[in-house]
Amino acid sequence: MQKSLKVDEKWNLIASYQKATLWDNSKEPFQSYRIVTALRNELVHYKGSFLGKDEVPNNKIKVLMQKFKAETKASFIGDDVSSWVSELLNKKDLGAWVYDRTKEFHESFFSLLMESP
Repeated sequence: MQKSLKVDEKWNLIASYQKATLWDNSKEPFQSYRIVTALRNELVHYKGSFLGKDEVPNNKIKVLMQKFKAETKASFIGDDVSSWVSELLNKKDLGAWVYDRTKEFHESFFSLLMESP
């Protein structure tokens, strides 16, 4: 069972037992955790799929593209091509944002999971 459950399902099992905060994707720090995880998964498991101009593989990546105003400036004519990966990863603030969200999740981990809301 440990291997087959998703992170949020494992979290909710422990939280239910501890009478603590349940996982809620619409609230912080869970929302950012899901976005960071989606970015990680897209980068690690990148398929190199051809997408149209300003097209992204999923809605979580779309949120990041909008947040960092990362849009394709390529014309997609001839050799003038671009992708969400290069446009997003070239945003200087992305790394700091990922670090801050990860740190926030880490710092609130035990208080969310072990204490009553």
